[in-house]
Order: sequence, then structure tokens, then C-alpha cells
Amino acid sequence: MIYMGHIPPAFEEPEILQFLSQFGKVTNVKLSRSKRTGNPRGYAFVEFADMEVAAIVAETMSGYFLLGERRLVCHVVPQDKIHPE
Repeated sequence: MIYMGHIPPAFEEPEILQFLSQFGKVTNVKLSRSKRTGNPRGYAFVEFADMEVAAIVAETMSGYFLLGERRLVCHVVPQDKIHPE
């Protein structure tokens, strides 16, 4: 699983899934949203079928300018930090 931060507001679950599927099979996308407004909060957790692919995506996408707006922050989430749900 990887953490992606500084995601532009227009880049939601379908766009994340489509964009990251070019690297490998994405099994889950969890975009954090505000409980009050429902708007994206700018970060997401993305799970891949293969941990090696997740590591490659985190390394490749870290520092990437997405939609020309902000520089992405990406890193692999350690297994002991992943919530069971």
C-alpha cells in the first residue's frame, strides 16, 4: 500500500485508479474526504496486488507534478502501520 499526498481536488478515485493502473493491478483506492463537506482532503491510500509494484510507483511518483499543480508526495506504508480495515 502507498500513501499519496498533495493530490489536486479534481483528481478523484476513478482518475487515480485509471492513472495508476498503468503500473500494475490496483486492488483498492481510498481517497480521504471531509466528513462535513464530502470534498477530497488531498491524500489517498492505494493498494496494489504486488508490493514490488507499489514500491516502484512510490519511487516514481514521488515529486511528480500532477495536473501541473502540486508536487506529489508518495511513499510505501509499512505493513505494521496499515489498519486492518
